[in-house]
Amino acid sequence: MFDEDWKEVLRQHNNVPYIHTTDAASLQGLFSKRNGWDDDSVDDLVLDCVRVIKRHVAIPSLLPGEPRIVTLTIYLDDYKKAREKNPRMPNSVNEICTSESLGFVFRWGRKIGAEWYHLYFDQGEEFHG
Repeated sequence: MFDEDWKEVLRQHNNVPYIHTTDAASLQGLFSKRNGWDDDSVDDLVLDCVRVIKRHVAIPSLLPGEPRIVTLTIYLDDYKKAREKNPRMPNSVNEICTSESLGFVFRWGRKIGAEWYHLYFDQGEEFHG
């Protein structure tokens, strides 16, 4: 059901095949002004995507003020500078995002007593950072 709802939202917004919020927020790549996007249309798409995610959260937030959706951003320039100083850092931003995201998921899962998880990953679409 999640995939169906997700694809429907993408169809409703210029029939885009995917969303990378970094590209959308910066109006780059698929989400460029040349392709008809602006800040308002990107905001509408992101809000609709959040609504789909909220609708499919298996266990809603049980504590007031606790997030149900978490995003993680790693600035590429900062990562590159840090990696130069410490080559023992993870090999890629993808590795950091994955391990940190899973850390958030499992920490929250322990807090609410979750026994199983549904994880959704991007499908390797091109993005422009």
